[in-house]
Amino acid sequence: GHPRDRVDHGCALAGDLESFALSSILIVLEMERKTGVLSIRHGERTGRIVLREGRVVRATVDAAKLRGAPAVYELLTWNQGRFDH
Repeated sequence: GHPRDRVDHGCALAGDLESFALSSILIVLEMERKTGVLSIRHGERTGRIVLREGRVVRATVDAAKLRGAPAVYELLTWNQGRFDH
């Protein structure tokens, strides 16, 4: 297949939300057309954003208590915590 069809299973991106806003992280992942799962932890809370070729295809907060766009909006308010992709 095309090189872009490969899924990168390595952790390509990790850090603190205090250093990098989630909106900036999503822009970089979109520009790089990344496929995978972005995991975000904020205290006891967890979020997951599933990306396919840089586009958000699914998002959940706290084991799917919030889904879709409301989940993304909630995650964008988290300015502390950790993320990895």
